[in-house]
Amino acid sequence: MRVQQRLAKAGIYRGPIDGVLGDRTRYAIRVYERIHGLPADGRIDPRLLATMGIS
Repeated sequence: MRVQQRLAKAGIYRGPIDGVLGDRTRYAIRVYERIHGLPADGRIDPRLLATMGIS
């Protein structure tokens, strides 16, 4: 849910904040990764979490 919240705050994700890693969330993660110079694989990994400030 925290990843979805961060993506929504960044204006990238507009779906429900439900903690489900569905197609919308994966797409938003890939967009976020591209913007931040990360490999756009749509996965929640330590690198993504660090970039988002989530520990």
